[in-house]
Formats: sequence, C-alpha cells, structure tokens
Amino acid sequence: MNKEKIKHTPLVWSKYLKKLPGKVLELKRMKEELITADFESRNQVTRWKEDKVRASYKNLEEL
Repeated sequence: MNKEKIKHTPLVWSKYLKKLPGKVLELKRMKEELITADFESRNQVTRWKEDKVRASYKNLEEL
C-alpha cells in the first residue's frame, strides 16, 4: 500500500479574533481610566451600564 502524505495548511487565527466595535472599546477604555483614577473599585466599575460610565467619566474630566 502506497499512502501519500497530505500537507495540511496552518490555521489562520485572524479569522477567529473577536472584532469589537469602537463603542465597546471606548467604554472599556473609560472604565480603565476610572479605575486607575481610583474613582471606584474595579468590581463596581465593571458592573456599571453605559450611561453611568459616561456620567462618571464626565465628572472625572471636570476634576
């Protein structure tokens, strides 16, 4: 029996990366800035909704 070896192509991992929209990345950045400024604890800030994050970020910028 003569078996030919099949060459497999490597996976293209860029197909499987999460593509996050700009709005999500912006909120994530705002939350990180609030945490580093000791505005609230990480546990609290990560649970906030978008409107509370934006309001708190606006207050932080005014300081």
